[in-house]
Amino acid sequence: MPRTRAGGEIHPDPHLHLHLHAYQLMRGVGNPCIGADSNPRYDARRLVELLVAGLRADHADSVARRPGNRSCRSEPDAAGQ
Repeated sequence: MPRTRAGGEIHPDPHLHLHLHAYQLMRGVGNPCIGADSNPRYDARRLVELLVAGLRADHADSVARRPGNRSCRSEPDAAGQ
């Protein structure tokens, strides 16, 4: 978490005054994935993407710049994925 903050990849919300530890984030992201294989109406990857997007500074630009990004999109990227 300190590296992502230092690199500007995520930013703390000064209004929330939350001190989130890496373990807490891991549990928060991992637990929504439980049971995703048994329910075709539940897209755990989409939920995790939305949770992580809330942490990222300038999310739209950072996602667009990442090579090989496999985020949930309705249209394929240049590689057809």
